[in-house]
Amino acid sequence: MKNNYSKGTFDGNQDYTGYRHPESQIELRDYQSEAVESVWQYMRDTSTGNPLVVAPTGSGKSMIFASLCHDAWNIQPGTRIIMLTHVAELV
Repeated sequence: MKNNYSKGTFDGNQDYTGYRHPESQIELRDYQSEAVESVWQYMRDTSTGNPLVVAPTGSGKSMIFASLCHDAWNIQPGTRIIMLTHVAELV
């Protein structure tokens, strides 16, 4: 993974895949890292729409989201983040 990126904007001209602050304690599983990288790829390649991560129960969606927030905040401090969830009982 790459470790050092200058702070900038999400303009699609910089590669933020794998950005990690040196003091980060987040250790992602391979499939979680792949999800994070996919979101950053979407952000680089697409100028419209919103990325969506769909993963099964217990797969660490909170860790994926925490990693994305961590990356976004370190790349561009002051970034505004919103997380929406749909809750429905399945039983």
